[in-house]
Amino acid sequence: MSEPFLVLSNVDAGYGKKQVLFDVSLTINKGEITSLIGHNGAGKTTLLRTVFGHLSPVRGSISMGGATIERWSMPERVQHHLTYIPQEQFVFGDLSVQENLALSGYTLRGQDDFDERLSECFDFLPILKERGKQRAGTLSGGQQRILSLGMVMIARPKMLLLDEPSLGLAPSLVDQAMELLQDMAQRFGMTVLLVEQNVKKAFSVANRVHVLRAGRLIAERPGGQLSSHDELWNLF
Repeated sequence: MSEPFLVLSNVDAGYGKKQVLFDVSLTINKGEITSLIGHNGAGKTTLLRTVFGHLSPVRGSISMGGATIERWSMPERVQHHLTYIPQEQFVFGDLSVQENLALSGYTLRGQDDFDERLSECFDFLPILKERGKQRAGTLSGGQQRILSLGMVMIARPKMLLLDEPSLGLAPSLVDQAMELLQDMAQRFGMTVLLVEQNVKKAFSVANRVHVLRAGRLIAERPGGQLSSHDELWNLF
């Protein structure tokens, strides 16, 4: 039986007097990948920022793992294993690749745990081992995206908010990133809310897909092949 993990109930949010989200209610089950799609300006990033605590909802509630979190600070949410990877500035550019990975493991109990996860990360993503001493800001955009997923592999959050991971990636890297995301979700029991511009990929990796238009959720579909949901194109 599916167990709800992240639940938004009647959430309104925005920036100052500008309301962006309207009465958003969304349930994501534990261990599932949920994709959020919609046109530019629909409020997708605003929704992620509200869940993470960058923005406080004007109305409504947010719960994670049964705990009400909308009044928690961002550090409290991180301590309870909520991770957010934004569209931009998702690695520490002045630090090396290995230093970025070390920072992602700061909540681990000991060096042995970190070393084990780092070894596993390098097995899956050998380019990060090759570039371990290189400053992250000098990596290509695609390599920085892969680094951010390596950081997730080490942190292993219970809840991951991921904003446009395919942005700027070559098609082969998009496939690699999505396969890695699916693998991590399955192996670590990680729950994922994915905002993705590549609609076909959003459908291919997700258990459920939600459509956001002008700040309102207007449709929900099971994941799978987009061709079975052609009517969704009319919603954009």
